[in-house]
Order: sequence, then C-alpha cells, then structure tokens
Amino acid sequence: MLKASGAVTATFALSGTRAFADDSVPAKKSKGGKKRIMVIGAHPDDPETGCGGTMVRLARAGHEVISVYFTRGERGIPGTGLDESARIRTAEAIEACKILGVKPVFMSQIDGDSKIDGERYKEMHKLIEEYKPDIVFAHWPIDSHRDHANCSNLVFDAWIKMNKPFELYY
Repeated sequence: MLKASGAVTATFALSGTRAFADDSVPAKKSKGGKKRIMVIGAHPDDPETGCGGTMVRLARAGHEVISVYFTRGERGIPGTGLDESARIRTAEAIEACKILGVKPVFMSQIDGDSKIDGERYKEMHKLIEEYKPDIVFAHWPIDSHRDHANCSNLVFDAWIKMNKPFELYY
C-alpha cells in the first residue's frame, strides 16, 4: 500500500506542479489563471516540511499561496514556556513565509492540546470560507500525531460541509 501511495504522490507532484507552473490548469475562482492555494499544517514548520518545494514553486509561478498554522508551536521548544515558545516559533514561521513568498495565517489551537469540537469546526470552516481557496493541502488524516490528525479532520469536515468547493490533497 505504501509503495502504491508513494507512486501516486510522486505522479501527482510531478504532473501537478508542471501544470500549475505553466498555467495550463484553468482557474475556477481566480482571475488570469492564477489559483489560491492553502497549505494547512498543525505547527510552524509543518507546511514548509510537507509542501515547501510546492509552495515556493507555486508562489514563483504567480499563484497566491497561504500557509496556515493550526497552532503557534507552543510546545515546540523543550524547556521553554508555552508563550515564549509560541513567540519564537511564530517569528520563525513568518520568516519562513517571507523566504517562500507566501502569506502566513495563524489559528487558535494549542500545540499538544488541539481539540475537535463545535467551536473548532466553525473556526476552520470560517477560515477556509474567508479565503475561498482553489486547492488545499492538509495532513494525512490518520497521522499518528494528534494535532496533525485533528487539523486534517477539521479541514475534511469543512470541505464536506462546503460541498467540496476546492481540491483537497493530503
């Protein structure tokens, strides 16, 4: 199964990136063939680690790319308090977005304590609805990290509730 999914991922990455780079994919909502892409990750560094190359290629091709951080990485620096770690990791994410040429957006979840409840479903839905993306990249839904899985499940729920208005990739 992993070999097959890897082959599918590689095929998508090669063909999909080439199509976006030369603007041969017609835009649904965006003007001039440009697309709005959201990469939604649980922590600062997740969007860059999972899709950094894709993000920079799409941004350089003129597409609008938004890097969404579900948390601010509050538990990302061992031995550092939640607020200090969040401050450092947020600054790092903002700097990474400048380098990649993408826009950072931060949500309200707490690293290591993310939740799925009515309020969180609404928050994700509202965020995605506000930006009206053509394409969303999210974590694999059965990820072993709870924050990653929760993030993915909230994205999937918004996609379903919104009647699948964008392409969703894991």
